[in-house]
Amino acid sequence: MEARGQFKTDFESRRVGITGSPGTGKMTVSSALSNISNLEFISINEFAIKNHFAKRVGLEYVIDTRRLRGKIETRNRVVSGHLLPYVVPNKDLDLVIVLRCSPRTLRKRYEARKYPERKIVENVEAEMIGVIAAACVQAYDPKKISEFDTTRTKPETIAQRSLDLIKGKEAPFFGSIDWLSTSTPSSFTSALQGKYNTFNIPKRITRFASPRARKSKY
Repeated sequence: MEARGQFKTDFESRRVGITGSPGTGKMTVSSALSNISNLEFISINEFAIKNHFAKRVGLEYVIDTRRLRGKIETRNRVVSGHLLPYVVPNKDLDLVIVLRCSPRTLRKRYEARKYPERKIVENVEAEMIGVIAAACVQAYDPKKISEFDTTRTKPETIAQRSLDLIKGKEAPFFGSIDWLSTSTPSSFTSALQGKYNTFNIPKRITRFASPRARKSKY
């Protein structure tokens, strides 16, 4: 009952974070949630560029996560980005939404974006083993975290369920998505194209694609 009552009052002053691997639908879900909740949508990547926490290197930006950490005002906002657990402290959020997606579906989305093969493999592998989900468990109070599978669910549905969490109509839930135990070896091979790379968890510097280079709504 404690979890259900956590967000019942003054929900428009809530501080919500949305994160997940690239391609899981963060921008779309965040925009939809902002539209139905009156919470302002803030993209971590865009904030970093505008406020000089990032510099452009080719088609990517390099973010200094140490300098950015704790610098984003979260009150009355939906703060979204794959760097959320690395740059927004636990004390600054009331609810954390982690978006997950089938590795095979993610590969298709990355291919549509024209990602280099190495970047595709690294991101697919990261989603398989739940790198960002694990980072959220380390960074945030588990009672604040909820997890959604965006493989087949519409962004508007996830946004509405997120609003229900904010209002206390639904209890936070986490830990039911496990691609390693529910996928077959052949599906791993298909998603990774037979290649296994080591995914480096961001420390001081993190790269992400230039917004102009994106070719997908996700």
